[in-house]
Amino acid sequence: MTCGLFAEEPRIETGADGRHILVARGGRQCTGGPGENEVFLTLRIRHHRRFRPDRTLAQISGSGVAIDEQVSFECVLSKSITVFTEVLLPGFGGAKRKSQYVKRGCSD
Repeated sequence: MTCGLFAEEPRIETGADGRHILVARGGRQCTGGPGENEVFLTLRIRHHRRFRPDRTLAQISGSGVAIDEQVSFECVLSKSITVFTEVLLPGFGGAKRKSQYVKRGCSD
């Protein structure tokens, strides 16, 4: 069985109540037969800040063999910020996958 991490670009969704939500999806996909171990991973939406450390806006953790998670952050549409999705596997040498950086109309 072959497994790999995936991280989709964050997107803005509007809830039924009109609130704006930054949503990101990521996880671990596996193909083939049985044989992979269960892992623990963390999925984050991060605000990229040039010349300063990136800031985590929201995160969720989960475990399993094949994991598909979604994390969200309620925001106010005002200015554009640069955000990305990050998936971390802390127990496997710090394996990490990041989405592309994208500008979204959302303030933290």
